[in-house]
Amino acid sequence: MSVTPSAYASLHNLLLRDITVGAIAESLVSLDAGTPHEEFVRLAQSRGFAVIGARAEGVVMGYVEPARSPDVQFIEEGQVLAHDMPLHESIRALDAHPRAFVSTLGGVSGIVTRDDIEKAPGRMWVFGIVTLIETALRGVVARRHPGDAWTVILSPARTARAHELQVERQRRGEDVPLLECLQFHDVSNLAFRHEDVRRSFEHSSRRVAEQRMKEWAKLRNHIAHSQGFVAQNWALLARIADGAGGGGLARLLDLT
Repeated sequence: MSVTPSAYASLHNLLLRDITVGAIAESLVSLDAGTPHEEFVRLAQSRGFAVIGARAEGVVMGYVEPARSPDVQFIEEGQVLAHDMPLHESIRALDAHPRAFVSTLGGVSGIVTRDDIEKAPGRMWVFGIVTLIETALRGVVARRHPGDAWTVILSPARTARAHELQVERQRRGEDVPLLECLQFHDVSNLAFRHEDVRRSFEHSSRRVAEQRMKEWAKLRNHIAHSQGFVAQNWALLARIADGAGGGGLARLLDLT
């Protein structure tokens, strides 16, 4: 599948600008900080919430975890995210705190946790980022190994597997080039032979770069099969967010 530079730019903007923390946040229910603890417990149990906001003079300034402690915990500055903060920046914030609070019109009105990344917008973001990277890597391979010249680099067995898949897809009426029939691992193996491609992700060695791509492909498969993915892959998600926000994705797209 050929992707134009403008299409890359549109997908890049969608994933790094248009999907925001507000899309996955929940409303934060709150009580006055001086409310008896029993009321916090009752409200948490009746609504199924682990956290209740605590107000002072009508403004949410802290929170209570009724099942754990009656104490009000003050919200730290780094825990407050604007509702229109891009999702990748929110993930980076959640890497420092297990939960964050979302502000609208200057006041805290919502809450977001790592588990909220499991919601549809979060799944779409992760799946989209990994897919965009895979597509960009295919573009790199196509440009640097035109005319399927990569077939002399890849092992005969992997090339044969791609031919088999191409024949099967053609049988179904799909007109696809051989490169489109390579597995993610094969594409990354070819692309990361080039030092500038590895450098776009700040990987010094092919081994490290290819291992990262294996992890990303596995993560995408979990999402595609509607499996939970956040708890066991949080460190990986944080790295993906860092790479996307830190310019790694943009540098890769410049190479396509």
